[in-house]
Formats: sequence, structure tokens, C-alpha cells
Amino acid sequence: MKRWQAALLSFILVLFLGGAFLFFLVPFGGALIIGFPPVFDRITAYAICPDAADYSFRDYGFGQPTTSRPSGGTGHYTELTCTYKDGSQKTFPNEELALKGIGASFGAAGICGGITVAPNEGEAMDCRKLPASRSWRSRFSISARSSGSLVHA
Repeated sequence: MKRWQAALLSFILVLFLGGAFLFFLVPFGGALIIGFPPVFDRITAYAICPDAADYSFRDYGFGQPTTSRPSGGTGHYTELTCTYKDGSQKTFPNEELALKGIGASFGAAGICGGITVAPNEGEAMDCRKLPASRSWRSRFSISARSSGSLVHA
């Protein structure tokens, strides 16, 4: 096997394994972040108003039905109020919080997964720096006298 073939094969293998890991990590990591309200609120606030000096959440409307069926579930609304350095405030409604918060959670899980999967440049394996030893070609040689079978040298 030539060097470029080995590099291509290893690239495909890392891509396959890393892609499978990311395919698992992003949905479950994003859901895990959404499941922790303090982490979810902080990521959502940073995604919506990153340059705010302070933020606060206000929950209201608890117990309101979410469907028209009498046996349907109930929910509540949340507002985010961001306070900026100049004293101005901006309020964001529930719909914007939900969509941007979920997107930011899955994005954070994707970034963490990408950092985990991507090889570190300083620790990447360099075959040229391996200790000098006999290669597999020198250990086994094809001998014409042995009709092409591998003979240990």
C-alpha cells in the first residue's frame, strides 16, 4: 500500500468514525443542554443578546392550555429582557427564545463534538517521527525460490 493510499484510507476511517460520533453527540448533547434550565437560559441569553450587561427571564401564564382539547397539556410563556451598558432594555418574546435557544443548544453541542472529534495538531501522529525499526517489507520478503509465499527474513 502506498503512502497516499494509507493516508486516504485513514482519512475515510476517521471521517466515518468522527461523523458517527457527531451524529450521536449533537442530538443527545443538544437535548442534554436543553434539559438543564440554568445552562439553557445562559446559552439562550448569550445567543440572543451577546453584548448585554445583564439579562433576566420572566415566566408567566402557568397552566394555560397548549391545545384546544380539554385533556391537552398545559404550558407557560417566557420573556427575556436584556439590559445593555447604556441602560436601554430590549424584551424578546417566547417564540424567539424557543427557536434561538434550541438552535444555540444544538450548536454548542456541535462545537463541543467537533472539538472532541478533530485531531489536535500538536498531538497528531507523524509517521516520520516513529522510532526507527525494521519495516514490514524488511521482515517479510517474497522469494522467487519459495513460489511467491511469504518467508520470514
